Amino acid sequence: MDKRLHILILEDVATDAELVERELRKAHIKFSAKRVETKEGFIFELKNFNPDLTLADYSLPAFDGITALSIAQDRCPDMPFVSCPAQLATNWPSKPSRKAPPITCLKTD
Repeated sequence: MDKRLHILILEDVATDAELVERELRKAHIKFSAKRVETKEGFIFELKNFNPDLTLADYSLPAFDGITALSIAQDRCPDMPFVSCPAQLATNWPSKPSRKAPPITCLKTD
């Protein structure tokens, strides 16, 4: 069986999402990815794409990582959520409060 990892990418910059996908391919990870940049798109894909993992930018024009984390934990409490900001935010939760704690990796890592 050829199981692909379903990755939901919350990112407003298409080239940033493409870089993530390229690195995953270089690591020989079998995956399918969907990129969204709005709250509505995020909620829709959580339900319909059934992701195994979310990679999320922290700050988007119409949405933010803290809200996305809250939605993901309510709807998919066991799904890993990785925040991928350009820089660390001072108001990002430092202590996880639910089953799937957020993981942070800077885009420059």
